[in-house]
Amino acid sequence: MLIQPDISCANDTLHYVAGVFASVLPALFTAATVGLVALIAVQLGSTLQGARRAALAFGLGTVAMVYARTFYADPLLSLLVTGAVALTLTNALQKTLSAALLAVLAVLAKPTGILLGPLLSLYLFLKKASIRTALLPLAGSGLGLLCYCVYNFVRFGNPLNFGPANPFSMALIPEGFAGQLFSPGAGIIWYCPPVIMAVLGFSKAAKVRMMEAFLIASVFGAFLLLHSAVPYWEGGWSWGPRYLLPALPVIMALTGLLEGKAARIVLVLGLVGFLGNAPTLVSYYERYYAEALEQGISYKALLWSPTRAPLVHGWGAAGRVIADARKNDVREMFREAGTPATKIASSRALRVVAVWWWVLPIVRIPRLVGALTSAVMVFCGTWMIFRVKLPVHSDQLAETQSPP
Repeated sequence: MLIQPDISCANDTLHYVAGVFASVLPALFTAATVGLVALIAVQLGSTLQGARRAALAFGLGTVAMVYARTFYADPLLSLLVTGAVALTLTNALQKTLSAALLAVLAVLAKPTGILLGPLLSLYLFLKKASIRTALLPLAGSGLGLLCYCVYNFVRFGNPLNFGPANPFSMALIPEGFAGQLFSPGAGIIWYCPPVIMAVLGFSKAAKVRMMEAFLIASVFGAFLLLHSAVPYWEGGWSWGPRYLLPALPVIMALTGLLEGKAARIVLVLGLVGFLGNAPTLVSYYERYYAEALEQGISYKALLWSPTRAPLVHGWGAAGRVIADARKNDVREMFREAGTPATKIASSRALRVVAVWWWVLPIVRIPRLVGALTSAVMVFCGTWMIFRVKLPVHSDQLAETQSPP
């Protein structure tokens, strides 16, 4: 008699294996984006110290740290947008071709990536590049859109099936604009406090690099305006302004130009941002949303009430996750059937510490081994950040800081 394998168990195992490998990608995308923030800061005329500061403020003081641990398309789109802007700022034909390729990929990563190509082409037109060169990013976005339409036709039978029908409305812009910038539940000034100093950075950049400052501001403004015109501007169960993440690196690069007291404020606000976002390093931010749902708290209150905002309750929710995790045997939890959880009490993800080494006992490896490995990796990464030297000489820096 043949013994049939447990197909559901096998599929569940494959699901977890795929999830482990997929979850590495956003971290790699974010790490690469951090480096590009420093590069753009130098291109704008920043010192190496200022570029490092801007990169660290972006990587550790904003929601970039949060979404490096989630499998959304936004970290990938963030990398593509930042890379394309960095390539375009070089004003070289070969680099512009590469930027056009990234414009293609940006649309395929997420339809809102269509904004990238036209903005880059507009910048090149204003810089008096040749017509052929200036049109390359725009053509890249057009090609990306064509590929996406072909996919939609093959997959759904409709080339224009990009999601909800006609979700955009001018009447929604005031609420979406205010919500993405200032709301307690998703406002960028609360969840990414160092970005406040980008206003001063823009003012300084505009004096010597007007077109570059315009490009960066237009990228941020385009994403802000587009997502303000939809009813789901907050991005659902998201931590902070997820939809603004693709434009966040370029705007944060402006802070690298600041010096003296303003530079120190960037560091202080970066620390504030890190402390506010840090609970997501040990717990999934959805834990608080699930708690609020079970308590009957309205979603609108989570967005607009200062006392109900996820940022205010992040540490408390993380503490409850740790308390639950200490009481539960992770091996027993993951032997449970993989049916969708309807309550926190039946959810595996919301009752474990959200670090990779916490679940090592499942494969009979002590957590201490994983914790020490993680500590070594953090130390090596920090050492590399402070040891890196960009190939910028004093004469090149002086040329960068002078008007074109």
